[in-house]
Amino acid sequence: MSNKSSKYGNPAKAAAATYEPAVRPLSFATVVLAVAGVLNLIEAAAAFGGDSRFDVNRIFLESLTGWGVAVLIIGLLQLYAAREIHLRKPSGLLWGIGLSCLSGISHFMMIGAYPLWAITVMLVNFAVIFALTTNDDAF
Repeated sequence: MSNKSSKYGNPAKAAAATYEPAVRPLSFATVVLAVAGVLNLIEAAAAFGGDSRFDVNRIFLESLTGWGVAVLIIGLLQLYAAREIHLRKPSGLLWGIGLSCLSGISHFMMIGAYPLWAITVMLVNFAVIFALTTNDDAF
């Protein structure tokens, strides 16, 4: 019987004693950032498809294709940042916070075209920013 399991009585309590508090919020940030990236990829696909529900006059860029390219790049970079955060690389922290800010701003600019979608994606991005900025000591 190992020293930890005898001290705490069972292996589950021994594992809880060695638990790092920042693991769960960073796992949350990784998953939510990946979800935000996928949401941006879906939005880019809708923009490339020329979705008639997009009101071109209510988005920041006048070209729907230009908007799709911008959101596609943000989405792909968010997936990359989620991978970096999962690997606990300091660059992932910077990429995650920066891209979540950029995505939040870009969705604020399109709030007139899709209010519910834009607010949902902004809240997802702000949850990522909160999780990363309150647990940056794990990097």
